[in-house]
Amino acid sequence: MDTTKMESLLKEIKCSLQAPRKAEVEQSIAQRKEDIKLGILSAAIKGEPQEAFSMDDMYILGITDNDVNTFVGHDMLKEIVMLEGGSLLQEIATVETMNRLEIPIMKYSEQDGTVSFTGDLYEFDTTINTTLSTQISETILLGNGDVLTKAEMALENVLWDKAEKSIFNSSSDLFNQNIQSVDGEPFHLTLIKAIKMLPKASRKNATIVMNFDDYTDLVMGAADTNIFENGKFLGKEIKVIDECQKPIVGDFKHLVINFAFLKIQNKKQVKKGIHDIVLRCALDHKVTLKDAFVVVDR
Repeated sequence: MDTTKMESLLKEIKCSLQAPRKAEVEQSIAQRKEDIKLGILSAAIKGEPQEAFSMDDMYILGITDNDVNTFVGHDMLKEIVMLEGGSLLQEIATVETMNRLEIPIMKYSEQDGTVSFTGDLYEFDTTINTTLSTQISETILLGNGDVLTKAEMALENVLWDKAEKSIFNSSSDLFNQNIQSVDGEPFHLTLIKAIKMLPKASRKNATIVMNFDDYTDLVMGAADTNIFENGKFLGKEIKVIDECQKPIVGDFKHLVINFAFLKIQNKKQVKKGIHDIVLRCALDHKVTLKDAFVVVDR
């Protein structure tokens, strides 16, 4: 074998021996770079001062003394910012968290001086299962113990959103249990009729629920009257819920919402450094006194 071929073969052998070592070094550098960045983020979340970079770390990151502040970037707030949630239904409806809820109802009527009683039993479905989940990295949890509480609150807010959609859709008990209804224009006069149709006891405790468009129409239509004052209509409080397809007036304590088998779990994926926050429940609702409500068709 001539000298040129021998030198070429030796060069190939040398390169093949160096390749695994080179890949190993590159992998080690990449891992160190990720560790440095994770340390920076963790310190920022905890509100701790950032440790000075070693010369080796600066070489790995490819920065100089003048680049350090730029690389570290902005401070991170420890407070987790989130939108307000929940549902106005929580203020007016009856809310339960019982796994096997049954509600006995007794009704009475009077005719010609004779009072008669009838009974009924409302059983809540536990097969309408709802599952909600989110993921939170271990890095975020390191610096803010409150983040788990905020995550659970966010899941509960989404659960209430699902409850509103279920309660106020066109196939729910509020629209399909022979609930009284009234229609006509103008809207504010029809709403007065709806209030008048309620039994005395229900009228006394009545609340009006409608979406924002209906609320706007009411405000505009009743602007020249004194029946709409201080956010109330004839003294009845108004709750604006966007999911409400038709205005409803009534005593909402007779709308019972049940979250059966409600459970929130925190499962950690150790290898990925991620927490799975999972909420599960069986959601159902019942109108336990249909005469306590009137729907305004429009």
